[in-house]
Amino acid sequence: MVIELRKNSDYNISADQNQIKIEEIIQESEDKKQQNIKQSERLLNEGWALNNLNKYQEAIECYDKAISINPKNDLAWSNKGWALNSLNKYQEAIECYDKAISFNPKYDFAWNNKGYALHKLQKYYDAISCYDQALSFRILPLRLQRKADSLFELGKKAEAKQCYLAALENGSNDKNYIQEQLSKL
Repeated sequence: MVIELRKNSDYNISADQNQIKIEEIIQESEDKKQQNIKQSERLLNEGWALNNLNKYQEAIECYDKAISINPKNDLAWSNKGWALNSLNKYQEAIECYDKAISFNPKYDFAWNNKGYALHKLQKYYDAISCYDQALSFRILPLRLQRKADSLFELGKKAEAKQCYLAALENGSNDKNYIQEQLSKL
């Protein structure tokens, strides 16, 4: 049996060439990742613009493309949920919010919007639970108002009144609606 021995310099050249190739592959991978991030951001912005133009189905298509690039994109899942809410597809919206929350359990807007979808499905207790979760992260007047609306539907007038008043105290822009609801209590 004959073993061929090479000079050290032969191995070094090969190792150097391999190192260069590895670095090129890593750079290509990083470049592709950056392109995907930019593409995903562009799709999110386009989807949001379409949402604002009430072109919800087209917005959903943008969000789906963003999700195909990054399936763990909590913002894309949540925004898709909002577009589905706008189309009265509340159960599908809830599934999107659940995905967003699974990737980011502290995503307060996803919790709040899930509460809204549950309220629309008349699942008021579940809606209140979601609003409470959203409020635990950030107190916003609309969340208090929506929680009050669910409490109102359940006939929990004292608790609803507390939430409506808290919404006003926290700067709600919907004073006329809240005053109207308070007059019903």
